[in-house]
Amino acid sequence: IVDDLSQVLVTRSEPGPEMFNLINLYESRSYVDNYYDKIASELRRILSVDMSDYGQQQDPRNQNIGNLNLARQQLAEYVADLEKIKAQAPPAIYRHDYEKKPLAIAHSLARFQESNGQVRVEIYYGVPYNYLKFSPAGRYWATPLVGEIAIFDQNYARVATDSIHSRLVAPNRMATLRGAFISQFNFRLPPGAYHMALRIENEPANRLGILRADFTCPNFPPDKLAMSDLQLSPRIVMLNPGLAESRAEGANHHDRFTKHGLRIMPLPGLSIDKSRVLNVYFEIYNLKQDARGRTKYELQYALKNFREKKSIMGKLFGKKKQLLSVTEQRQGSQQNPIEHIGIDLRQQPAGKFILEVSVHDLQRKEVVSSSVPIRIVAK
Repeated sequence: IVDDLSQVLVTRSEPGPEMFNLINLYESRSYVDNYYDKIASELRRILSVDMSDYGQQQDPRNQNIGNLNLARQQLAEYVADLEKIKAQAPPAIYRHDYEKKPLAIAHSLARFQESNGQVRVEIYYGVPYNYLKFSPAGRYWATPLVGEIAIFDQNYARVATDSIHSRLVAPNRMATLRGAFISQFNFRLPPGAYHMALRIENEPANRLGILRADFTCPNFPPDKLAMSDLQLSPRIVMLNPGLAESRAEGANHHDRFTKHGLRIMPLPGLSIDKSRVLNVYFEIYNLKQDARGRTKYELQYALKNFREKKSIMGKLFGKKKQLLSVTEQRQGSQQNPIEHIGIDLRQQPAGKFILEVSVHDLQRKEVVSSSVPIRIVAK
């Protein structure tokens, strides 16, 4: 046990296991904050340079002492820069100086390729009705919900905003005690690292929720097989079969839940009752066409046990038990097809799992995969 993880990097005459141990220690903490993941990535970069120097030196034992000292100096400077940025950032947990009760907010996101190198980021959020205060409004019960979201780049410069101005209506008093208000924000952003701040308030209940999270927009490669994140949904409705084949139409549709002719209800909390069908939406990019313009690929989706606490060795060599595994072959003509599948959960146990979907381009001979956590509940 050490107070500072960098103490693990002890003096050696060549890159030894301590450097790899340090990387693993930071990576094992990445689930707490992506701060640790950033340091692990920087260490791997430093190590790759250091090992390259090691292979080129005639007398590495003399040369790499300086290299490792330089690595420690670079790491110290990198951590100092991160700490400075974090000190200027808004806190992840807010403590209010005024009397407001907390408002629970469920959230998740998915990222999709857009035109001109942009990324479509969909941020899903939900607020439980039983946290809100509804009042009679004629034949119905109603309450206001207001809020705003801001997206910042890695230097905390604001790059996008949106707002919430909703009047929630329930048919009767009992309906206000269950269910949730669910919606989403849609942004088009260039690849990079971002910070998100979300604020939602229900004044009648004197409740306020503030959420901060970090995310990245990937740089989807233009000439390699790729896929989007997995969007989970309790319900997908095809609005117009003709739009399902058109990627351009969905991006401009007025309904924020709709893309490519499909209306996809978000599942912000990534939790679903086992009596319902779990719908999964995702997009595939850059399938290879044969001489006749046809594509051929294989989909595999698997449900695996989720383990929250694992040792470093377990993370490296442990395997998750698969509860469900299905493989399907598809043929078509679209290089960038959209996919949505339904999974029957009735035979699955309740608990936390990882859903993983893999795409195998049978002509390009490439495989990509994407995964998302899911909680199955039994009511």
